[in-house]
Amino acid sequence: MLKEIVYWIYRFFYKLRRAQKRKDNNGKMDSVMVVSVCLFANVLTLLNFLNYYTSIDVLAYIPVTTRYDLTSWICIIIIMAPFIAFVYKRYFAKEKFSNMIQEYAAKSKRRRIWGSLWAFCYFILTWAAFLKSALLVN
Repeated sequence: MLKEIVYWIYRFFYKLRRAQKRKDNNGKMDSVMVVSVCLFANVLTLLNFLNYYTSIDVLAYIPVTTRYDLTSWICIIIIMAPFIAFVYKRYFAKEKFSNMIQEYAAKSKRRRIWGSLWAFCYFILTWAAFLKSALLVN
């Protein structure tokens, strides 16, 4: 399921980079970052709902305050590193990435349309749920 989302987010950034005529970046790292941030948003959504329904505030122990505070940056880097490493190792390592591209090139047009629709819905629902959970807690 995540493989589908990773592929379509990669395709979006690949086409975006091609349309901009940029040869320096084919969209891999952009895709890794977007998928990692979406996964992180999903975890934060679960923690926000946990806080709202059970009054267990896990996020209070994370020292993220403002974007100008060095400890906030260090904390976010430490938190995001496992998400980035997971997505990169699982989907963007050389042979895994080429296998994924070949696998999706062999799928039918109808299947690719449904896959792109699923990835779009996942992206929208991730951020809608995150914003809803953030509004519940505050």
